[in-house]
Amino acid sequence: MILQMDPAQSPAAIEAQARRLGLEDGPMTRYRDWLFSVAKGDGGWSALYGRPAGPLIWHRAENTLVLAGLSLFGAWCLAFLSASAAPLARRRPEFRILDRLLTLASALLLSTPSLILGMVLAAWALQGGSWPVGGSGDPELSWAARWPHLFLPSLTLVAATWPWLHEHLRNALIQAQGSLQLLAARGRGLSGLRLFARHLLPATAATVFPLLGWSAGGLLSGTVVVETLFSWPGLGTLLVDATLGRDLHVIASLTLLSGGLVVVANAVANLAHEILDPRLRPVPTREPVPAQEQSRHIPAREIAG
Repeated sequence: MILQMDPAQSPAAIEAQARRLGLEDGPMTRYRDWLFSVAKGDGGWSALYGRPAGPLIWHRAENTLVLAGLSLFGAWCLAFLSASAAPLARRRPEFRILDRLLTLASALLLSTPSLILGMVLAAWALQGGSWPVGGSGDPELSWAARWPHLFLPSLTLVAATWPWLHEHLRNALIQAQGSLQLLAARGRGLSGLRLFARHLLPATAATVFPLLGWSAGGLLSGTVVVETLFSWPGLGTLLVDATLGRDLHVIASLTLLSGGLVVVANAVANLAHEILDPRLRPVPTREPVPAQEQSRHIPAREIAG
């Protein structure tokens, strides 16, 4: 317990805190009380911050959602643009060098930890002095005034997320380029942007929708290192502080939130994939026709023969 680690606390204060937190009850009773508190949105009592864990998490979730949402949007836009060079490289030689350079860059970034990427960007910002390295600015200010503090963390997340998105989308576009529907579209005289937008991109739905679920579900786990490095007050720094302070209720609530986010994001992505991709729709099956019914439909000349 946290109070037992503080030598300045008296045994009476430790006993009173344990009674208030319900630590004298049995494990099942404490688990039941925690489930009820989660259902109410409290998430238990944070011994480290002295307040319910639920409102504390929701307050920090806004910063994480802004950072992760901005980063994912930038990474997806950049990945679509960079992956589009692969199908163009097969027909236009001038795009082959660009495709090879992008593949090399994605391999280098994919093998570099996000911590190293963040440290390199932080050192670059310290030398230039044009971008703030840490913090989020005054919380009373509007987001328009605080956006410079988002630049380095979001750029780090984009650099860490873009490589694997680029590789998956690039492979999906190359495979879709040789599909039958693309050959049929070219046979009808379609080409250029119309062929790319109406036939090539929809053919990558089997890859895009699972990637959307994975990227959205990993919001919390993907921002822990970046938020800690740049002192961004989000769920990642809250998880690190709760782990170091042994705040079990906050840790349990964040773990439950992260797992639920992964399940919901993947379920929504799979549902959207089944709705938009006709190949995944169930094919109606016909009931087998009994032998007597089949004999009724046999022509008489076949029976006579």
